[in-house]
Amino acid sequence: MKAVVTEIRDEYAALLLEDGSFIKVKNKNYLMGEVLEMNEIKVKKSPKFIGWVSAAAVFVMMLGVGLFEYSTPYYYLSMDVNPGVVMEVNRFERVIGLEAVNEDGEMVIEQLQLKNKNAEEAVQMLFESIDDSGYFSEGGNVYIGATSENQEKALNLANELQEVIEEKIEENDVKAEVFSGAIGYEMVKEAKELEITPGKLNIITNVLGQEPTDENIKMSIKDLMSKYKNGNQNKNQEENGKPDDVPANNASPTGIENRNKEKNMNQIDEEIQNQEQVQNQEQEQEQVQDPQANQEQERDGEQVQERIQEESLNPGEPVQEQQMQQQPRFD
Repeated sequence: MKAVVTEIRDEYAALLLEDGSFIKVKNKNYLMGEVLEMNEIKVKKSPKFIGWVSAAAVFVMMLGVGLFEYSTPYYYLSMDVNPGVVMEVNRFERVIGLEAVNEDGEMVIEQLQLKNKNAEEAVQMLFESIDDSGYFSEGGNVYIGATSENQEKALNLANELQEVIEEKIEENDVKAEVFSGAIGYEMVKEAKELEITPGKLNIITNVLGQEPTDENIKMSIKDLMSKYKNGNQNKNQEENGKPDDVPANNASPTGIENRNKEKNMNQIDEEIQNQEQVQNQEQEQEQVQDPQANQEQERDGEQVQERIQEESLNPGEPVQEQQMQQQPRFD
């Protein structure tokens, strides 16, 4: 059973259980709003606790559903360099859970207190810790993945956090590139089973187009991105007969895909211009031929009018018979 810390007083804390009841426990540096597992907590009951719980109950009634919303994950955020960290974030964009998915990740969060921090502040602190640990000494890549039932909100949050890290990169004069994206729940579940972040799994499967293996799972984000760039360069060389412009060490998949899209758009523009030229030439030829066609149509029209006038003189009689009757007879 889970419980939420609703009050902290000296050496003790008040917890609200899932069934709506309250208990008093010894305070182990708990934080307001922190979610705890009850099987790890020893419960202490006291008569004085009744009044304390009553005050806490009023507090909870005022907060209503908001208290449980605070303790319920609304987003899953992953931050990858080589240290990989996954955070549970509530709808108020506060960190309520934290997990390192590898040893490097455990090292960078060891001294950090990220729970109940704003998501922006949390990723800033993570970035500073990763930078201080020397992971950007030779450049690198940062990937931020966000998951939520509302994919639009997840993407917006990921983009906002990307801008936050980009500012830190510029501030710290770090040679790194950061990019972000929204990730589906299925990938979060699969990543948890593989003990990697959803962000790294997204790069392996959707960017590289590979199945997760022991080799690529152990690779850093920088190495995975280098593999992507090298594969993209070789593909362009095979298609064009010469190597394409070599992307910078910090180029992202988005930037590379956009550059390829620009090339395709240029080709489409050339085809459209060629079609327009052909259409213009055809129109010019039609304009040259139009006077001759108009003259022929005018002659045909005059002949038709003459025949109509002749027939109107003697209706019902053929023109040839009318002409024979008008000729003089010689007996």
